[in-house]
Amino acid sequence: LTLIIYTRYITLIDGYAKSKPIDMILDQRFIKYEHLFKEKNNRRIRFNRSGLSRRNSRLIHRTENLIIVLTSADESFIEREFPSSISEFSITDFYNGRVYNFWTRIVHIENEEPANYLGFYKQIRIILRDMSSSMTVILILFDLQINMIDLFKTGDFLGIHMPYIEERSPGDLILMYTDCTMLFCLPLSELIKDPNVKKFKNNPKSKLNFQDKSYLIDYKFHVERFYINNMPLQGINVTLFGRIDSISQNCQQEYNGFLMDMYVIKLSDKTGSTNITLWGSIGCTTSKYYVGQYIVLEGLRTFNDMNGLTQVVGDASYGTLVYNVSLATGWLATNTLRKHLHVPLKNIIEMSNCALHVDHFITRVLIIGWNIENDSKGIIWHLQDSTGEILAEAVDSVPEDILRSNVHYHQELAKCLILSVLGNSQSTNLKGKWLWCCLSFLESGKYQINAIKNEL
Repeated sequence: LTLIIYTRYITLIDGYAKSKPIDMILDQRFIKYEHLFKEKNNRRIRFNRSGLSRRNSRLIHRTENLIIVLTSADESFIEREFPSSISEFSITDFYNGRVYNFWTRIVHIENEEPANYLGFYKQIRIILRDMSSSMTVILILFDLQINMIDLFKTGDFLGIHMPYIEERSPGDLILMYTDCTMLFCLPLSELIKDPNVKKFKNNPKSKLNFQDKSYLIDYKFHVERFYINNMPLQGINVTLFGRIDSISQNCQQEYNGFLMDMYVIKLSDKTGSTNITLWGSIGCTTSKYYVGQYIVLEGLRTFNDMNGLTQVVGDASYGTLVYNVSLATGWLATNTLRKHLHVPLKNIIEMSNCALHVDHFITRVLIIGWNIENDSKGIIWHLQDSTGEILAEAVDSVPEDILRSNVHYHQELAKCLILSVLGNSQSTNLKGKWLWCCLSFLESGKYQINAIKNEL
């Protein structure tokens, strides 16, 4: 047997400097498309991580970090070579040898982070929109491949030939750049220079439609508030504010050989409600909150799944952050805010009994007593002001905060100690104590104390 290795060369001319042509050894994976360099004069490429030959100063070594640049004149090539759609992906067909070539658009390039895969040190995730289905997909570059992010930018079109594909769930795909993968880039800056640009942006079926409204948009600097009934259907860095109506149990999912925590919360505002899937540390943090509390979630991602349903997802890798507004004692500590936000108990009771979507209040109350429930699992506080009286349950560390507002304790107050102190009416003089409170009115008809601040 005779092994014959064909080496292909391409001749390069620097488009920005007057220099002599130079040859470059073409990586084996690109030989399939060498006709592109013959069909079009001055076909451009972008590459890095290469170097000059020691024996020949006019020869550049091969590199896997190479992208072939396309133009609008290559539209027929794009239609022919990139027919695959995320919506039609089958993991079984992929394992049986089917080749998938996707034509996508770059939505967002995330920051470098430690790799989640064995054998790699660092990674960058690139969020892409599949131009054939409007669904989103993620391309991951590892280690030295990360240098390729200098070869394209957000908004450019990216053709991905023969990526390795990992399916986390139906419609949730991860693409990886391997020894067989090739990338083709059609820069947006070049496309908009085309005199026939109108035929692309006004054609919803065109793979070069760069003004498609279903395109995944970055809302990081969006100023106006999104309500649940008008949140973007395809977006990243989406911020929502609302009330927690339910929190699921931890439904761990296997991902890349590891178990990841996953929680689903139901968030509502005056316009409606939606389920939000929270992964990892963000889910764990939110799971410790209580129904009825108000939170702000920023850095969310929204997209349509394979069934056309809108999914809202949060993950620390997306930049998702959560803030519990109900626990923000800054509302209670600032005189100006207290003056403008204070609601008397009479008004709270009236609003709680009406159909208005108002169930979170700042108020100043007097402690007139408390009851320890028979099962010793909770403490019901009797609160009063000059306009009315309510019973409320304190959550999380609020009972300890109430005790510390009156007496300085050096030791940590465990629940059993709190119950012991409150069970002995002679050991505390909390009755008659004025406090500023963040109150919630729950669907169960009960009041909940989320945070308190001592009356100064």
